[in-house]
Amino acid sequence: MALYSTFIKSIETSGGSIELIELAHRSYSRESLEGIVRQGIREKVGHYLLEELHQINNEEVIDRAIDNDWLTLFWDTVEKKSSEDIQRIYAKILAGECLRPGSFSPRLLHILSIMTQKDAMAFETICNMSIRDEGGTFLIEPLQEFENFLQKEITTHEGLGDYVIEDLESLGLLGRSSMVAFHEEEDGTQKDIGGVTCTVVVTNSELLTKNQHYITGIPFTMPAEELRSIIRLTQNKPYFYALKNFTAEYLGIELKPNGV
Repeated sequence: MALYSTFIKSIETSGGSIELIELAHRSYSRESLEGIVRQGIREKVGHYLLEELHQINNEEVIDRAIDNDWLTLFWDTVEKKSSEDIQRIYAKILAGECLRPGSFSPRLLHILSIMTQKDAMAFETICNMSIRDEGGTFLIEPLQEFENFLQKEITTHEGLGDYVIEDLESLGLLGRSSMVAFHEEEDGTQKDIGGVTCTVVVTNSELLTKNQHYITGIPFTMPAEELRSIIRLTQNKPYFYALKNFTAEYLGIELKPNGV
């Protein structure tokens, strides 16, 4: 405030115009209001952070400082986010970084800085239909055989409307190259499908060898995998059973949920 008063006096004593003085007043008022908003967001994220940390076993926390550059980037991006849902995502990320510094990349923070609430809703929707195994995380590319669940689930989600999967690719959460989703060497392996661990049982290896290259996946990028790790997954059961029936009929694979 003292610096601002000195600045105004210097304009006045140097014969500055009324317009310049009024401009300085407006600039100061705007920056003050924006500062209040940014501080409010920081404190809300701090509150959500405490909620997350209360759920963490203190014995698991690694005694290593968070990188200063990472922390500066974190606060620079979070203070511009008015969506409570995205603020909570930031709080989960910071809690995870407190637990294990280096768990979340600066690239993820950059993606979050341009992510909208619609992006977040769409990403959570596809995570509930995502598949994770030793090779990474991916989505089955939309197939007419099981009613194109991916795009259908996104567009019928309240508030998403005309959102398309390609928007997540543009954001940097989905890769551009396809991958083989199921192959003949997977008998007995584990796959996490929407948060539920399943065992892959090959019942017809000849059928799988014949059709495996027709069933491709869209890979998650590394930032997307980091983001998926903090989402509370709720498996999309209609999608899972459609996928289960499809793989049994066309690939000769049975997906058996563990513990069932």
